[in-house]
Amino acid sequence: MTGGEGDVPWWVEYGGVQDENTGVVAFPTVITTFTADGAMLQRLRCLRRPAPETRRTDGAAEHTAGATAYPHE
Repeated sequence: MTGGEGDVPWWVEYGGVQDENTGVVAFPTVITTFTADGAMLQRLRCLRRPAPETRRTDGAAEHTAGATAYPHE
């Protein structure tokens, strides 16, 4: 929760889940691709970004192994 009773963090509305230990918010998405013979392949990809409350303020980029890094807003 971000504040008052019933207040929901912004990432919940978009399907995000926050890791309680690191503060990283993950957005799971299904990536669908097709092979040359038309077979469909699906894989789960998790795009992560730090929660606004835990972002670095020194201007350094966020880096999480295996994740897509997003610049600060």
